[in-house]
Amino acid sequence: MDEPVTDSSERLQAIYEQLSEEHRRLMEMVNRIQAARSSEALKAMLEDLHQSLMAHFAHETYPDGFYQAMGACAPEYGSNLRVLVDEHFRILSRLWSIKERIDPEQPDIPPRLSDEIAGLTMMLADHERQEHELATRLLDRAGVGPP
Repeated sequence: MDEPVTDSSERLQAIYEQLSEEHRRLMEMVNRIQAARSSEALKAMLEDLHQSLMAHFAHETYPDGFYQAMGACAPEYGSNLRVLVDEHFRILSRLWSIKERIDPEQPDIPPRLSDEIAGLTMMLADHERQEHELATRLLDRAGVGPP
């Protein structure tokens, strides 16, 4: 049986609220990217997303950040957290690769890149979903539930 989470639960809940807002903003960026119709606009939006994700992922993993708070509350989820951290690298690498192959001089977005962008956005959405599910389990265990 799981041990109840103690003092860390309020801190975890506050971090969860902050990161939920960041996730909402990131998904708004993704929605704009999916609606992009020109290569030039798409390349600029992908650059903005890349910068935002680097800051967001750093925020999640910095000392006293979300992942450390989750690990402190429930060390048994360490392997789940490692997978999520590894995904940060894969998401950023995939995003960078797509961005670098866009030719802003070509007005149309090649269908192959559109398909890759769709795959990337699904990967990012799944990653964020996994983070929320893990945090929700920990918050429920603490008896506070997600906000």
